[in-house]
Amino acid sequence: MFIYLTAGLLSLATILYVPKQIRIVKLDSPLESLLWTIRVLRWKRKFPGSCDDMIWKSDPSREQYLQTMYTWEFLAPFFASRGYRMHTKSPRSDDLFPEPVPPHPEQNTYPFARFIPSHDISFGWYSPSLWAARDNQGRDVVIKLISDVSRPSDEFLIMQRLNNKELRADPHNHTIPVLEWDGAFTADFGTVAELMEITKAFLENTGMNVICGFIALISAKGLRNPSEVRYALLDFGASQMFPCDTVIEDMTSTRRLNYRLRGLPVVKGSHNPFKSDVAFLGSGLQTRIRHIENVVPELGPFFDQMVIMTDEKQLTASQALSRFLEIYSSLSPEQLQALVIATHWRKDKLIYKPAYNPVPQE
Repeated sequence: MFIYLTAGLLSLATILYVPKQIRIVKLDSPLESLLWTIRVLRWKRKFPGSCDDMIWKSDPSREQYLQTMYTWEFLAPFFASRGYRMHTKSPRSDDLFPEPVPPHPEQNTYPFARFIPSHDISFGWYSPSLWAARDNQGRDVVIKLISDVSRPSDEFLIMQRLNNKELRADPHNHTIPVLEWDGAFTADFGTVAELMEITKAFLENTGMNVICGFIALISAKGLRNPSEVRYALLDFGASQMFPCDTVIEDMTSTRRLNYRLRGLPVVKGSHNPFKSDVAFLGSGLQTRIRHIENVVPELGPFFDQMVIMTDEKQLTASQALSRFLEIYSSLSPEQLQALVIATHWRKDKLIYKPAYNPVPQE
């Protein structure tokens, strides 16, 4: 039994197993259930029995690769009946290409991402649990397999909690169940104010104990206007969820973490996952933000206090947000409009934008 998450809508495709291996597809419509039961029964390939059958544990064999691809293509009529036209896979690469119709709308409204016209729009298919699609309004989205119905995954339960009425109304909730957004640090940052805004968004949501990794891609320019840009956290496949009455200070976990990836001291044995969240977020953010320390000197000590997870003086999530807002509100117009000339901070060394060519640092 599978649960598919598509553009904020939960579409359930339920496969039940009964004796003699007859697979009955249970959908809202009895007629549709019958048609899909027959379709699965007549399919020449074996339909996956669970999410695990769709996930590659390592580099897939050619047969595993083809089986996953054919399964997604087999489900195309199901998603088409719900308003999603699946992208077509290139026979020569892992790229997925959208159908030419309907055309992409000129403007999208939140939570859909802004659209930058391109003649070579494609979606790289590198994960067996994802497939790109275009909805009836021409918006490109990603369909993601997230859970079995019989055994709800943490990711599914987290999405349910984050999208309940109370949390969805919280202005600090920057999470969205729409997966077509690009990397948060893709576009070029022009001013200090633009970097401060994205830092605030990450810290606001960390107060809700939600962490999302991010990756830098090729930069685009002019996309950081505060009146237009929105930031969001998404993809909770590696997240954990705890009861709402959890005492954060007393929480421990033995889940393995890659401390070296973020340049953090290795913690052996159990650790407090909430302290780890703050440290990992602080380490990730300072790589992308701390290069403006010459304009905002308070950012150095601020990030230092976030990453010291083995020290009692480490900031909590709420303390980090409060302290950052103090720093942000104290900046002068000249500081906020100062130009950003670097892209990365790496242990007191800066990676500069190509347009700037300072004297090499010793």
